[in-house]
Order: sequence, then structure tokens, then C-alpha cells
Amino acid sequence: MDSFDDTGIMALICRHDIPLFFANINSPGEQQKYSVALLEHLFSLIPSYATVVALYDVGCVLARSLSKYDILPHSIVSRLRFATTAMHAYGHEWACQLVYNP
Repeated sequence: MDSFDDTGIMALICRHDIPLFFANINSPGEQQKYSVALLEHLFSLIPSYATVVALYDVGCVLARSLSKYDILPHSIVSRLRFATTAMHAYGHEWACQLVYNP
């Protein structure tokens, strides 16, 4: 694999399934840095009082990382909520399902 090869694409879409932003995945696996970059870009364009609910298959993992490490500023993390889709929720632990399943 060359250093400029893209191995996939990650999209941030609105609730109407319209793609807003894309990130080229250039490393193996779906890493958190792609979703963090997309969310950071989104928050740079929306009003400072807006709250975002992100429906993400591993939103529970990303939420834990954001609370444990200083990845995004508190001004973003405090306005961000995560949920996991019903299809993906059944593969998660019961405690995760209770918190993140809409």
C-alpha cells in the first residue's frame, strides 16, 4: 500500500441522509480520528449554542474516548450526544444498549 492510497471513505450525513462532509480513510480500519475530524469540522460551521446528536455504530466507544481524553474542546463535547443504531445495538453489551440505543 502506498502512502497516498485511500482504503475507504467516511461520511457525515444529516438526518435526511444527505452527505455533508467526507473523509478519506487512508489507513486500515475505521479509526476514531476520522469521526473526530468530521465532527470538529461540523462544529466549526454551526452556531455555538447548537447541540448535535450523532448516530454512530460505535458511538459508545467514541463517547468514552472523548470523556477520558482531551481530544476535542469541552465546548464541543458538552454539546455532543451519541446514539447507536438499533441494528448495531444488539452487538453491544446490555449497559451500552441502555444508554446509547434510541
